[in-house]
Amino acid sequence: MNLDEAFAYETTAQIKIKDKRLGITRMALLFFAFIYVIVYNIIISKGWAKELPVRGVSKIVGKNPTISGIDGEKNCYCYGGSHSTLCGNHTCHDSYSNFTDLPYCTDSTSPYIIDKLEMKQKRCIRIDSMDVIFDNGYSTFLSTEIRYMYQSYNNAVIDNPTEAIVKKLGKMWKETTHPFIPNFFNINFYVSDIEKYTILLEHAIVRPDDNKHAKTSSLQIDTGVLKSKNNAYCRKLYGNEQGENVKNIYKFPETTDKGTFYCDIHPKKTYDCKSCKTKTCEVDECGYDLYEVEELLLAGIVEPDGMAPVINPLDKGILKNSKYPLRGNGFIMEVFITYTDEVHYNSISTGRLTYSYSVDLLTGPPNAQSGTQQTWQGTRYVMEKHGISIKTIVDGSLHVFDPQTLLVQMTSVLGLTSIIALTIEMIMLKYLNVSGYYKSMKFSESIDYNRLKTISALKDKNLQNLSQKEIETLVDQDKRSTVWEDQTQIEMMHHDLSEKEKIKNKNSWKNLSGK
Repeated sequence: MNLDEAFAYETTAQIKIKDKRLGITRMALLFFAFIYVIVYNIIISKGWAKELPVRGVSKIVGKNPTISGIDGEKNCYCYGGSHSTLCGNHTCHDSYSNFTDLPYCTDSTSPYIIDKLEMKQKRCIRIDSMDVIFDNGYSTFLSTEIRYMYQSYNNAVIDNPTEAIVKKLGKMWKETTHPFIPNFFNINFYVSDIEKYTILLEHAIVRPDDNKHAKTSSLQIDTGVLKSKNNAYCRKLYGNEQGENVKNIYKFPETTDKGTFYCDIHPKKTYDCKSCKTKTCEVDECGYDLYEVEELLLAGIVEPDGMAPVINPLDKGILKNSKYPLRGNGFIMEVFITYTDEVHYNSISTGRLTYSYSVDLLTGPPNAQSGTQQTWQGTRYVMEKHGISIKTIVDGSLHVFDPQTLLVQMTSVLGLTSIIALTIEMIMLKYLNVSGYYKSMKFSESIDYNRLKTISALKDKNLQNLSQKEIETLVDQDKRSTVWEDQTQIEMMHHDLSEKEKIKNKNSWKNLSGK
């Protein structure tokens, strides 16, 4: 066995292939690899940084429809209220619609028809935010339907609440007619103008790169926008307006992990912000976002068809082909406040901090709340409400420079260069018309080491100082010398055998001749 052949060590060699086709292809692939890693992965995709989630808090403040007593402007909401230097002398009046103008009221002169179905009308009630809005700390509840009940104690079941013996089966309390207002209690009312209520959003986050854990408030950030999933509502707001000079741009769909959005809806401003003239005023009194309930509702409906009718979800049936609207059932509205700093893609730096709103509507079982007020005279007042629970969720992520993340992106270049080298060699060895010649240039075998040790001409020379060509020349000379000696020995052997044969033949001839 040739051990040098069996345990040969394979190594790479640098060979210069003078072929412009291979060189240009390799340079083009390296150029695209550079664009992908450096420009796209590191600069555009922020491959130099790691994303850290933000944590934050939020608060909702609701207000019933108002109108300015000075210029008649709607939503004259003062965030600072009577304590605001701008709104202390400013008056806002409640602004409600007539029931005859609201299709869902029984007093309406218009039919309540949605998707060709005649929906259930009810009596309407006009109440303000004190009765409509309830804040339980985790969410804000807006009543869309309310029922006031007047109940009396049912003595047929037990005599009093502390009685040990139950007389018979039945309810402890029963609905009864109020002695002074007989036509008000025990009736389901739709709360009027709930769509026109305004919601003011305030929130703050703790930046992950801030070692002091200081909060960044929405007051300190440029005003965010509400992203609409409702293409039909976008067309109603902006039509086909496009261009950089349009403040509210109806744009191409934008798809994120929270859905597809068709346009941005900018928030309204409080009266404080409209009247601010100084930087101090803007910092102390402004920066909060104000949206009408209807804007949030419509933006949360998934409607890709821009030509579809714009229908408030409160007026849609609780089930398909149902005549009972969600106005009387209630549902949950989730408002996502997403923070990000991905704004600039032209430099290795974080963009300005900003945020946006998106809405999800979750329908299902009745969303209801109830409460009682005991008179301790055998009667009590019960209030049962159906409505919208608004929950705010602050999320998002910010970029922080991280050397390890950058190193991982940079090392990806090595993998791409290896793939490019394999691609070029495959083309060179398989598909070119001179691939056989290039294959012989790329693959070569050395002389066996044992063979080198036996060459007499190399014994007196330092092999480390000899080039490949010099060693091959000496090996070739030794090979020719060996061949010559072998040939000479064979000829001499043949000569000796010939002479012996002659002698043998000569003697044999003598023997045959008898002499």
